[in-house]
Amino acid sequence: MRRTRPDRPVRSPRCLRFRRSSQARSTIDGVRAARTVVPELSDRWAVLGQSQGGQTALFTARIAPEDAPELRLRGAIATGPPSNLDNIAPLLGPWVPRLPLRMTTAYFASILVGLRETAPEVDVDSYLTPVGRDVLALVERECVTEADAMVRDISIGDMLAKPLADPALLAAARSMLRIPTEGHTVPLFIGQGLTDRDVPAPLSAGLVAELTLAGADLEVVVYPGDHLATARDSLPDTMAFLHRVLDSS
Repeated sequence: MRRTRPDRPVRSPRCLRFRRSSQARSTIDGVRAARTVVPELSDRWAVLGQSQGGQTALFTARIAPEDAPELRLRGAIATGPPSNLDNIAPLLGPWVPRLPLRMTTAYFASILVGLRETAPEVDVDSYLTPVGRDVLALVERECVTEADAMVRDISIGDMLAKPLADPALLAAARSMLRIPTEGHTVPLFIGQGLTDRDVPAPLSAGLVAELTLAGADLEVVVYPGDHLATARDSLPDTMAFLHRVLDSS
């Protein structure tokens, strides 16, 4: 993956992890680059992403009209975008057992790796057991799927030496993870799987509520499947959304 204007990327030889604003700006720069290479490309465009890519799509939707006024962003699609993860942090501590979700430990460790890089002042390592430090070291070396196979039997509680309740840590986590919900000026589409065990539906319900209260032009569709199935099952709806926004003046 080529980096463009990164916001302090976490260094990993196999799987670079970025703050979402950096990914959004890389997406915008990719559109600029494409139009430089092929000038006849339209300046109307839309962004679509699944899971982490869904987060990027929503960040892109928020910043592109201001960052790239020469490009006419017409809409954004996000299926299974992780959100409201910062709201869970105050509940986490050594008492947390293994959870009936998918890749929980690997995802959690990836977040802590990013937090350790972007907010060194909160001293993430001070919250970790030796097991937790080993898990973070593994996640820095491996992509999340490979890491999951090695750490899925380790609970979040096994990783933590004390609760994640410090206000400074929570503020840093919120700054890194929070999806912008105010100020959206282009139509948005969110697809959510009802049986998604990577991004549970209640978290997305909170995101939808925040976007709605902020006045976003929002279309939401819930699908019966899990995380990956949602990307496939949503295709007829997302294609219809793309045609609608791109065909508009």
